[in-house]
Amino acid sequence: MNRYCLLMLLVLTVTVSGFTFKGGDEDYLYEVKLHPGNIDPDKIFLLVDKSDYRMYLYEDVTLRKIYKVVFGNKDQSDKRQEGDRLTPEGTFHILSKRTDKLWNRFMLLDYPNEASWNKFHELQSAGALPAGATPVVVLVYTV
Repeated sequence: MNRYCLLMLLVLTVTVSGFTFKGGDEDYLYEVKLHPGNIDPDKIFLLVDKSDYRMYLYEDVTLRKIYKVVFGNKDQSDKRQEGDRLTPEGTFHILSKRTDKLWNRFMLLDYPNEASWNKFHELQSAGALPAGATPVVVLVYTV
């Protein structure tokens, strides 16, 4: 994967064809090894299903790998402000990746991006957030 992969954080509310498997067909997708020679990094996107604690790696429209993921809080609401321990929803780019002793790997996202700032300022303007609230950089951990 390259750092220009899109990370789409979505809460799936309906079962979509391609996200469900029967008879353990998905088990191999947790173990498959991806190498630069067998995947096109320009066609990769990641879809995170917060309700299922899974991250799905797609190459174009083909599901290639599934990862288990963890979040800062069991509350699956959209991130609102720094310190709320919630995971943001939206489309983000991966800025950096590295391995981690405790969590296996993590990815630094370009949060807050322009869309996140717009949502944040709308919440502040509506009085839903304190005037001194700020967004914060978010890490995504895989286990």
